[in-house]
Amino acid sequence: MPPVARHALRFVLLVGTYLFGAYIALWFVEGEEQITLIWPPTGVAYAALLLYGLRWWPFIAVSVLLTHWLLAPVPASFVPYSIAANTVGGLVGAAFVQRFHRLSAERYAISDGF
Repeated sequence: MPPVARHALRFVLLVGTYLFGAYIALWFVEGEEQITLIWPPTGVAYAALLLYGLRWWPFIAVSVLLTHWLLAPVPASFVPYSIAANTVGGLVGAAFVQRFHRLSAERYAISDGF
């Protein structure tokens, strides 16, 4: 498979996984005034950035946009803040681990705190 096709497929799969996690988390929300305390997409974003690199951050922004468009509608003025918070959170966490815990992505293990 050509690299461009492989990257496009990975992007689509990551967005789909993020959306599936959001769908599962939103099962626990019964009304517009409620929030969910469990947000699996954060783990998806964090793991993807650790495994594939920080350059994959755009999938988070696209995923959050699609989440608010398809699954959890919010006022348009809230969407940029949600995109920024989700993207920056994943980037800071992954960058911190990459900076201070020098293991290759293939060697992350539960015994190392992962």
